[in-house]
Amino acid sequence: MPFKVADVIYLISKEETYCFVNSPSDIENELRKLRPENINISTDLKGCKKGSIRVCFDSSLCEINVNLEAKSVKKYGKRIYYEDDKENALLYGAIFADMDIYECQIIRLMKRTSELASLYGAKSISLGSRGCNSNLEQDLAYYSNVTGTLNRSNELSNIKILSDEIWRKNDALSCKIF
Repeated sequence: MPFKVADVIYLISKEETYCFVNSPSDIENELRKLRPENINISTDLKGCKKGSIRVCFDSSLCEINVNLEAKSVKKYGKRIYYEDDKENALLYGAIFADMDIYECQIIRLMKRTSELASLYGAKSISLGSRGCNSNLEQDLAYYSNVTGTLNRSNELSNIKILSDEIWRKNDALSCKIF
């Protein structure tokens, strides 16, 4: 998102063990820093502890399969989507969350994003009357409408494109809106 929307917290049962197979180096490094007791990292399936939930990257041999190119996670025959961000927040949510809960939370986050975009649109109008024109009002109104009507995670890629454009425009301003 072009502005902060929320903090994301993951709760994982102590009874569930995960094995990340062939994960990208940024994810491996992050997990090694966190040192979670119930997540291990392996270069192949043989390195996974017996009974662990296997998470494969760019492979379809596990209970959870992450396709980095498509930005999707397939679990139990169903696919959900995420978008890239610095913290891999939506990726981890897609991996660990129940699929229905993940979809519900994505919709909730987009509704929050919509409300924030409306507030920033109003802020832009207010600053414009004080001599600081951003010309973001229409972009933010459209963004608010699109995020507010998102129904499934597979629509996130459209949101990402709009988010990046709004962030770029705001970043170029002398008096930033957010």
